[in-house]
Amino acid sequence: MGVGRPTGPLAAPGNHSRPRGDPADRPGLLTYGYPCPAEPRPPVKTLVRKVRSNGGSAGWLLRGLAPRLGLCALGASFTVSVALTLVALNDLGTLAAGGACAAGTAALARWAWTTDLVVVLATTGVTYALAVWRLKPLLDLAEGARRLAAGEASVRVPETHAVGEVRALAQSFNHMAQRLDESYHELERRHRELTRANEVLEQLSATDGLTQLYNHRHFQSQFSREAKRAERTGGPLCLVLVDVDDFKLLNDRLGHSAGDRVLQEIAKAMAGQIRQTDYLARYGGEEFVLLLPQTGIAGGIALAEKVRGAIEALEVPVIGPEGRVQITVSIGVALYARGPEATFDCADRALYEAKAAGKNRVAVAQ
Repeated sequence: MGVGRPTGPLAAPGNHSRPRGDPADRPGLLTYGYPCPAEPRPPVKTLVRKVRSNGGSAGWLLRGLAPRLGLCALGASFTVSVALTLVALNDLGTLAAGGACAAGTAALARWAWTTDLVVVLATTGVTYALAVWRLKPLLDLAEGARRLAAGEASVRVPETHAVGEVRALAQSFNHMAQRLDESYHELERRHRELTRANEVLEQLSATDGLTQLYNHRHFQSQFSREAKRAERTGGPLCLVLVDVDDFKLLNDRLGHSAGDRVLQEIAKAMAGQIRQTDYLARYGGEEFVLLLPQTGIAGGIALAEKVRGAIEALEVPVIGPEGRVQITVSIGVALYARGPEATFDCADRALYEAKAAGKNRVAVAQ
């Protein structure tokens, strides 16, 4: 079977990724002729930028907010240590004024320095641990927002380590991401349906409704493409015009419904005789056209004779007053030369020569 009958219109389309980069989403670009003002960066994007500048999901442990809080705690602990030291010095002065021994003075000094060190380490460690514990859900949320902004709609943030308002924020984020993911899937489904519908419409616009062959409009574009290819490669291209003999008389005698059945049977018979590389279309009315790429005049004549013989032997399911109707065709063959229009005129003249010579025959353009 050649390409005379359009193939299935409902071939499954490929993965279409959803469109990205809408100009309306990017500040400073022109939309419908008007500049989009640059909007201030949202707080979430600012947090994401801070996280990324601090080394992603791990560098913030050393360069993020937690160490800053630890430094603040360190300063506070130093203040407490200084106060304790002053108290210890005051006691030391009291001991010295009372004539206390050196052992008591040394013990008091050791107590002061040990207490200072414990206060500093404990305050700093506890503050840092609390900061890590409280900030980890926020950093998870910021990482999720970054991945969601990058198009990863399936991202979710853990809710187990978050408490209070942060847990509520994580739940809201996950709900938003889920709804967005569902919207993406729905959009992709509708895009596939629209693509399939467009393919069906495109095929319908190129298909003859009666014979299911390509129509006149599609033949013109296909002939133009094949002509350019033949001119570019220098290969032969053969054009074959087929016209049903006495079709108007058949319509007048048996009606247009009988004529439609005859055309359908002829289309099936012709489609069964051509190659995969050949092109078959209904040109209009009772006329059909064949394009034979990489085929010389001898090959075109041979195929035309096969088509003529197949149609002559066709048992059309139409009964007239004199029994079963006998269908024949006249065929004109021309080799491509001097452009599509000149080639078609040559094939058309050859077709009329076949009609004038008695019909049911093949004529070749000279």
